[in-house]
Amino acid sequence: MKKTLLTTLATGFFMIGMAGVANATYTGYLYDSVSANSGTAQSVLQAFETSSGTNQTVDATFTVQNINFDTQRIFSPGPPIVYQKNTYTQFFQGGTVDINGLTPLTGAVWGNFISTDGSTTALVKIDGNAYFNSSFSITHDDGAMIVVGGKLFDASAPTTPTTSTFTLASQGLSAGWYHFDLYYEAWNGNPEVLTTSGINPVPEPATMLLFGTGLAGLAGFARRKRS
Repeated sequence: MKKTLLTTLATGFFMIGMAGVANATYTGYLYDSVSANSGTAQSVLQAFETSSGTNQTVDATFTVQNINFDTQRIFSPGPPIVYQKNTYTQFFQGGTVDINGLTPLTGAVWGNFISTDGSTTALVKIDGNAYFNSSFSITHDDGAMIVVGGKLFDASAPTTPTTSTFTLASQGLSAGWYHFDLYYEAWNGNPEVLTTSGINPVPEPATMLLFGTGLAGLAGFARRKRS
């Protein structure tokens, strides 16, 4: 009886773990042509983060397994190599295979050009749950901010494509699973880039090793009981 119970529990834990791996997704929201009258991307992004977009119209929603967007993947082979104009289609699907779906809503600009002038900005918010390494990074242009476990990591100053690296310890956190809200803006010129490293939608290999170790332990316990 105990053997059957242990085997059932082990199988159940394994299936739950694998289901979590298979179904890990984030939810995204696109806000097009948000006013940037302040003239600085930072204040626009911070105001948006504070209000969580409550005063803006969502133009599109999507789900994604990895945050891996970069219009620089779309180019004419040349020579010389020429990057094409940045559209939302190129940003969300240019060279990536991890978009599960994009559902334009009323007023959506799917396929139109991303706002890149000095007076308007396109904002993207992505939220979900992920495993954060003790150090993680966001490659972005024109500013990005992320709230992890209620703590703000700010890289919202206008910039050309750059990589901002953060440590959880700087905000009193340690590596682990957290809810996050990531805010990004496309503002004041091409290209548009938003990729991440150290933010994992599925358990790391070490976590899967623990799964396997636990199962092996349960199996050994069952064998000892049988003998």
